[in-house]
Amino acid sequence: MRVTFRRSMAQFIAVAATLSCSGDGASGSGCTKDADCPSDQACLFEVGSCSARGECLSLDSLGALCGLVVTYCGCDGQTVGGLCGPGYAYGPTLGQSAPCGPPPIARGTLTTLAEQTQSNPECIATDGTNVYFAETSLGIVMQVSVEGGALVTLAANQSQPIGIAVAGPNVFWTTEASGTADGTVVTAPVGGGTPTTLASGQGAPYGIAVGDANVYWTNLAGNHAVMKVPIAGGTPVVLANATSPWAVAAYGQQVYWTDGDNVMSATSSGGSATTLASGQAFPFDLAVDATNLYWTNARGAGAVLKMKKAGGTPITLVAQSGTARLAVDASNVYFTTPGASSNDGAVVSVPLDGGTTTTLATGQSTPEGIAVDANSVYWVDTYLGAVMKLHPK
Repeated sequence: MRVTFRRSMAQFIAVAATLSCSGDGASGSGCTKDADCPSDQACLFEVGSCSARGECLSLDSLGALCGLVVTYCGCDGQTVGGLCGPGYAYGPTLGQSAPCGPPPIARGTLTTLAEQTQSNPECIATDGTNVYFAETSLGIVMQVSVEGGALVTLAANQSQPIGIAVAGPNVFWTTEASGTADGTVVTAPVGGGTPTTLASGQGAPYGIAVGDANVYWTNLAGNHAVMKVPIAGGTPVVLANATSPWAVAAYGQQVYWTDGDNVMSATSSGGSATTLASGQAFPFDLAVDATNLYWTNARGAGAVLKMKKAGGTPITLVAQSGTARLAVDASNVYFTTPGASSNDGAVVSVPLDGGTTTTLATGQSTPEGIAVDANSVYWVDTYLGAVMKLHPK
């Protein structure tokens, strides 16, 4: 009987991490099958690797773990079993334990721009030249060209970086840190350079946006406020008091944010806040263009909505979407749907005026933050630690 074994996954990752698949002879000669090895050795493949080359090693290298029957989604996308054979892929490599789901489909060419396991990026931004994302678990803020290539580290040793935005020559991000008053808002040049802390002592800052001459963010803890600070640096101040602010967006001199089940607005100079929409089902993500405000309702089946920036009646563009995050361009709203289980997430678009939705990509693991430029759609896969690109959009 085949069983799926997960409890000791961390154990055999730790053990097998010491194995080399380079075939350099440092820990045994290279091989592709047991017949390549001496009689007292086996051809063992590095756990978590999709290398086609293993090492001739004693079974004691993995001990009893080698005999475990494990089912998993292998490197070729097929469900396979056995711990030490070729094609081994630990869950996060493809984002799924056995059995394998349906193969991904995409309307255009789907490309992985970056992938680092256990990095857990949630948010993404692009300026059409590069893509920017925060590896929350690893504490690194990264940049990669929209055409792919080498990853560039903009900042390391950050404490849970999460929200990210780019404007002009600078990228901005929030670090949630671990307490109620130790989060920060940080900026760095898009071309690299020394990061500058614009605000410290914040309460788990999360959403971030840039508009006119200010940076805005939401504090999930501490004072639970919408905050601002000049792009050039200065003293952070409260733009608006709130109860549970999450997403924030800015357009010109107007700022928009979600607070509990409400969508709010205020001028960049502060003053009284206006409730644009109430009674929403936990509006989670937010986007704005010259005319409209767009958001996702995360509670229940999810929904994508829009309304005039000046207020009015919200219009449902998509009901029962299961959405997480969204982005807009001149024609469409793009949103991610993480799905109910591994590898059934999708990226979807709907026209700005509503109508038929278009599924752009399926078979995604946990698609979250999404961004769009003139040619492509980009998103992060939190489970895989990946940055994905779909071209054309």
